[in-house]
Amino acid sequence: GESPEITHDDERLCVKWPLKIANACFIMTFEEDRVVMECENIPASRWYLELSARVGAELPFIKIAGTCVDARVKDFDYSVSCKGGDFVACNDDEGRVFKVVPRDEKISLIFRSGK
Repeated sequence: GESPEITHDDERLCVKWPLKIANACFIMTFEEDRVVMECENIPASRWYLELSARVGAELPFIKIAGTCVDARVKDFDYSVSCKGGDFVACNDDEGRVFKVVPRDEKISLIFRSGK
């Protein structure tokens, strides 16, 4: 894509990243405990996020299902929930761990620590 435009105020940071596809733009809006991602002018069925890792890498994920990922690093538990979108476990032999598939054209991730 092209160079992103970054704006912010006291409560949020917004990154608008124009893509090489005509009139398309990837937008990420960050707040203290969440991030909302959307693609303007690209149908939701044509984009998703994917986490990949080296095959055999030790990862912190305990559970990947539906709208939540639970994880633990040492004695610290945390979770990521998806208000808009769904987590889909991959765990294949190419290192794909999971996908986040948009719902209603957006992915909204909410971060929480401790349980």
